Amino acid sequence: MSALGPNPYRLSHGPSGPLWWATGLAALAAAASVGCAASARAPVKTDSPPPLPTAAADLVCARDGQGQPQTLALDQSCYALVRAADWFSPTPLRVQPGWVVKVSVPPGQRWYDADRVNIAPEGDEGNVVMRLFSGWKRHAQHPYFALMATVVNCAPVAGDKPGLRPCQQAEGSRAERVTRPTEVLSITAAGELAFYVNDAVLPWGWPSAFYGNNQGQIWVRLTMRRAAT
Repeated sequence: MSALGPNPYRLSHGPSGPLWWATGLAALAAAASVGCAASARAPVKTDSPPPLPTAAADLVCARDGQGQPQTLALDQSCYALVRAADWFSPTPLRVQPGWVVKVSVPPGQRWYDADRVNIAPEGDEGNVVMRLFSGWKRHAQHPYFALMATVVNCAPVAGDKPGLRPCQQAEGSRAERVTRPTEVLSITAAGELAFYVNDAVLPWGWPSAFYGNNQGQIWVRLTMRRAAT
């Protein structure tokens, strides 16, 4: 539940009426035991290791000497880490409206919702309980644990733990789902490129509570394809 900021997403629909509390509490109990995105595959409790570079110039995305986000040159690539427990996992890359960034997800990477394993960037429609409460998802139209991308503005780095920085979705940015191992993003706002998983959001109190049982990390390869002129 790092990189928490005020929830920018408001659910437009969901259970209501006198039965809501009883049904909701039962669903929460079930969700706590099985996670928010179910899969029949057995979990393997390991984090995805950094992939081998595909080119000599491929490095892990990093900030500059002053701790500020950097900008990729045209056709330059680097790898960014995305954590399943983060409300936003900001990359140390600054982008601008009109830029185009290619996202590549190396195959076989796993991350977990409680004891349920998901293969990135695939999402999961969930079991009966998850489907019943699909309106509670951060993005109701997309599967649980779908890989999402957006642009954020973040506070300064908190020590050596960038995931702890509070971030807000940048004005003018839209959330895009990474549906394939290779996807092209059209940037619509200025800020830091960020990723996150689509998971359930409590409609009251602590919106990011369900992110607390997410585990694991994946790597994405980012390549600058076109910059604004």
